[in-house]
Amino acid sequence: MLSQVAYRAGPLAASLPALTLSDPVASIAVGVGLFAEQITGGAGTRAAQAAVLLVTVTAVVALARAEATPAPDAHQTQPHPLPYRA
Repeated sequence: MLSQVAYRAGPLAASLPALTLSDPVASIAVGVGLFAEQITGGAGTRAAQAAVLLVTVTAVVALARAEATPAPDAHQTQPHPLPYRA
């Protein structure tokens, strides 16, 4: 239901990055909160997990703020026909 509300709220370029981040974060919250799952590992593992989370958030935010490049003209995207050989 959250995704439907997000899609109605604005353009896809604005809502998709938020949904990309909210799904795994919500999954972790449900696993820890409802199923008493534990995030295991030592300090090195937790530091690596935090670094990966930071990189993911940074990448999604950067992609969300980047302007889309316009599509090339239609005549440039068509492959050239091969010459007919009998």
